[in-house]
Amino acid sequence: MKAEAMPTEAFTMPEVQRRLPVWHAMSDLFLDTELQARDYRRIAKVLAGSAYSRAEL
Repeated sequence: MKAEAMPTEAFTMPEVQRRLPVWHAMSDLFLDTELQARDYRRIAKVLAGSAYSRAEL
């Protein structure tokens, strides 16, 4: 799969609000903490409930 390039213009506020839950959920994967099964389930639920395809995520 080829990832689409990110737009170079600034995001609109509605787009930021739409992306924010995804950004927060995915950021947990990069913290120096040990994630539990419930954390992975929560992250998966947020990503599955987003408007983004797997390729976009």
